Amino acid sequence: MGEIKYLLLLLLVVVVILIGCGNRYYINRQVSADDILGIYVNPDKSRTVKVYKENGQYFGIIHSAPDEPDGSEGIGFIVFKNFVFDQDDKTWKEGKLHSPMYARNVFPGTLRLDTNKNLIVRGFIGFKFLGGNSIFPRQN
Repeated sequence: MGEIKYLLLLLLVVVVILIGCGNRYYINRQVSADDILGIYVNPDKSRTVKVYKENGQYFGIIHSAPDEPDGSEGIGFIVFKNFVFDQDDKTWKEGKLHSPMYARNVFPGTLRLDTNKNLIVRGFIGFKFLGGNSIFPRQN
């Protein structure tokens, strides 16, 4: 029985080390503030979002809506605004997310790029652990 506990403890230590190495890889990879600029497809693929920079802050607007009959539904709607780049953890923070799905509520959030340069949008309510991620694949 003692050997099983020892092996489980050893396995736990190895897993923690591997997770730490993975996070270190993500944090140390080369990401600059303007890497986020571009066009992304929203998760349900109904619209594209254009990320642009204005006065040192990053914004996202609905760029196109090809599935809409007239193609203009929501174009220009601000999806997120006022994000600033944090060089230490390679994320964009301190901005607000606007949700057209939830009566256009505003939520705090963070933005980051995955290793494939897809946009990961994390919105939360109050606490960062009370939230969820959406992946916006890069179009260009």
